[in-house]
Amino acid sequence: MRYFIILIFSFGLIGCSGKRNVMQYAENQITTLASEAFYGRGYTANGLQLAENYIALEFQKLQLKPVYPSYRQKVSYPVNIIENSSLKINGDEKSFGFEYLISPQAETETFIAETFNVSHLLLDHSIGDEKDMFKLLALNKGNIPVLDFRHVNTDLNKTLYALSAYLDQEKTLYDFPAIIHIQEKLPHSIASEQDNFLIIQVKEDIPDASLIEINNQSRLEKNFTSHNLVGKISGKNSDNAIFITAHYDHLGLVNNTVFYGANDNASGMSMLLNLAKYFKHHQPNYDLYFYALTGEEAGLQGAIEAVENLPVSQNQIKFLINLDIVGTGEEGIQVVNGSIFNKEFNLLQTINSEKNLLPQIKTRGEACNSDHCPFYEKGISCFFIYTLGGNSAYHDPLDKAETLSLKAYFELFQLLTEFIQKL
Repeated sequence: MRYFIILIFSFGLIGCSGKRNVMQYAENQITTLASEAFYGRGYTANGLQLAENYIALEFQKLQLKPVYPSYRQKVSYPVNIIENSSLKINGDEKSFGFEYLISPQAETETFIAETFNVSHLLLDHSIGDEKDMFKLLALNKGNIPVLDFRHVNTDLNKTLYALSAYLDQEKTLYDFPAIIHIQEKLPHSIASEQDNFLIIQVKEDIPDASLIEINNQSRLEKNFTSHNLVGKISGKNSDNAIFITAHYDHLGLVNNTVFYGANDNASGMSMLLNLAKYFKHHQPNYDLYFYALTGEEAGLQGAIEAVENLPVSQNQIKFLINLDIVGTGEEGIQVVNGSIFNKEFNLLQTINSEKNLLPQIKTRGEACNSDHCPFYEKGISCFFIYTLGGNSAYHDPLDKAETLSLKAYFELFQLLTEFIQKL
């Protein structure tokens, strides 16, 4: 009896120690990758290259077998790089990312112009009444139309976007140097091309005849080169393979604003590394391939390259798990493709119920919104998993390591390790 009690106590200590190690490693990786030292893991200040080198070193420390020389699979793609941007409204300098954004396709451009409001015509008149609209546009050639997207219903929102597209199409006719969108949130993004029509996004009210001064420097890199990092752990059976993917790139640095990308996707990268660390000491049933993917924010570029140049035949890939935004979990997780791959989703649910891990596992159908998509379109069975609840910062400078609760991180880690072994 005494031996039995001691044995239970010992297992409890091992469990606590295991959780502590997983969480410490996760916090260290997220804090490091989402620090100012990596400049937002983007296309300025060499941030993406710094992140690549760091993750390659982590792969080496974990003793993953390199699938390509030094783990690196070359990926080349076009990207528009916003190097500097300045906006003044009535002489007041605004902060990029916090108070304004410019469209990611923006070219280098400098101008000064006044604003005029267009949205009120849609609010005060029927949508079909266009006479006043065209009169207002004609009277304001060379100025900047302002469209307010805040607090509008779905139909009006669609109409505003249609009007914005029309103004873009007729920019030469009206000589508009830009459009201003007033929005509640300012999500930044990356583009792979340039456009000579600028959209400025702001949060604050813009009175008519406000003076806008813009100075933007952008550079289109037509053949930017980065790398996927791919490591392998051999399984007991090498006839099949399981792929685990997470992207390490983010939105980078503009002016002095860092887009840290803690949840998106230092959290997913940390989970991938934690899984690699675990399976290095617990041999999996099948070969595991760990893909740290580049260029996700620029259009899933790393995933596209990966699926076109697989290290194994496609029919050997048993399943793929893509991890993107897993730093919260107060409300459980969402599984994209869960309603398509029912057998695997039911396995997830069974493990979760038996172990009492997550408050819920929600399912949805296909969605081409992360790196799983090119694999899925190629016919490879896959899930994209992200956490629900908690901090809602997305593609903005507030997505910092200290804002993440990691509420369900360890429970998701437990779920994934058992799921991978039971596939």
